[in-house]
Amino acid sequence: MFESWIQNKETKAAIESEKRQIALAREQASLAATNNDHVFMQEQNNKSDLIRWQQELDNSLVILKHRLRSETKEPSTGAWVSVEGVDPLLSDVGITMIETELSPFLGEEAKNLINSNLTETMILGTLKNTADTIVCNLADNYDKFVIEATPSKMSHIMRIIKNAMLPTPFRAQDGWTKKQDNMGIKRIETFVDNESNNQRKRWMGVI
Repeated sequence: MFESWIQNKETKAAIESEKRQIALAREQASLAATNNDHVFMQEQNNKSDLIRWQQELDNSLVILKHRLRSETKEPSTGAWVSVEGVDPLLSDVGITMIETELSPFLGEEAKNLINSNLTETMILGTLKNTADTIVCNLADNYDKFVIEATPSKMSHIMRIIKNAMLPTPFRAQDGWTKKQDNMGIKRIETFVDNESNNQRKRWMGVI
């Protein structure tokens, strides 16, 4: 009788111990999942900051204008300064023309372009048409727009402009930016739903 009682007690103790181990394992798994989710959310926040930085293209247009003025940034102060003995590439009216043409690529409205869904053919066509328009404007108004209209200077000016305008439209190729944003939104929605479900389970004593 006593031995039976001991065995029952040991069995109950083993069951309770197993229950505690299962509960501990669940808690650890839940904590790990939560930590992973929080790591993901931190990554998403960092990614959101990166996306905002990538889509704030006004600074790229400002830098381009300084380049066309043949200015360089002073390392100690961060101010743009003229280089002694180096003339600007374009006049102020010429730079204004460039700014107007490139605003859809580098200005505030470039966000519409970035979040579009364009084929490579459409992108290349847009780049070519824009570059052709700029070349025609510079050629027709070289006396007002260009400081020194030599072939080498013109090639230099167009290379600077093309390098500046090239990257932005390709971020719209096949809706790449929109797809990346949608993937992040879906993961965030899943995270929020999981957090809500876990909170309800805690209230009910399930976990």
